Amino acid sequence: MAKVVIFMEGGIAQSVLADGEDVEVIILDGDIDGIEDDNPRLKKFEDDTYYVAEGVDLVDPEYVNEVFRVVGGDPELQPNITKG
Repeated sequence: MAKVVIFMEGGIAQSVLADGEDVEVIILDGDIDGIEDDNPRLKKFEDDTYYVAEGVDLVDPEYVNEVFRVVGGDPELQPNITKG
C-alpha cells in the first residue's frame, strides 16, 4: 500500500510526499477566494468549484516511513508525541 504525506499550512497544501512512484494524488481545495475565475486549475466537481493540485513533489520512502513511524498509528505507542 502506498503511503502519502501531505504537509499543510494555513489550509494550503505545501508539499506532497510519497514512499513510491506508483501513486496518484489529487488535492481539491475548496477555498478559492482570491483566485481568478479563468485560472486553469479551477475545476467543477459535484456542483462545487475547486482549485486542483496534482502529483507528488518528492518520492522519499525513508522520510515518509519516518513520518508514519513518529506520528502515525496509535499515540499510546508513540512516547515522543506530545499529547494535548
